[in-house]
Amino acid sequence: MPLHISRIRAICFDVDGTLSDTDDEMVEKFARLLKPFHFLSPKQETARLARRMVMAIEAPANFLLGIPDLLAQDNEFFALADWLARTI
Repeated sequence: MPLHISRIRAICFDVDGTLSDTDDEMVEKFARLLKPFHFLSPKQETARLARRMVMAIEAPANFLLGIPDLLAQDNEFFALADWLARTI
């Protein structure tokens, strides 16, 4: 099957983990939020607990973000998410 360059309208790059490391950013944010509650997990430092939380949240979050795509509603969902991000 030949590649029809004239039909290409966009190129999408997944930069997470290469150009952008969002996991580490999330861990830092969670660790800052958890600092006041360090007494709840005295044997673990907050960064380690934050890393575990981010890892636990990733799979369900990715699943939930895939649902609008399965329902062919992803454009509407992400348009709403963009609008909310701008207005909140």
